Amino acid sequence: MQQRYCDCGFPVWVQYHLSETECRMIFWATAYRCGKRLRACPCCGRMLHIDELH
Repeated sequence: MQQRYCDCGFPVWVQYHLSETECRMIFWATAYRCGKRLRACPCCGRMLHIDELH
């Protein structure tokens, strides 16, 4: 997993799932001491996209 950051600064973990036909990314938040799958940043509400994370 890689740690990245939303534009607002919220830390997001990116987990990669690789197969022969695709690469999927699952975003996780652990800032609240519990893992949670994300689609949008819980801080600012922006939809998460790997190319827009820092």
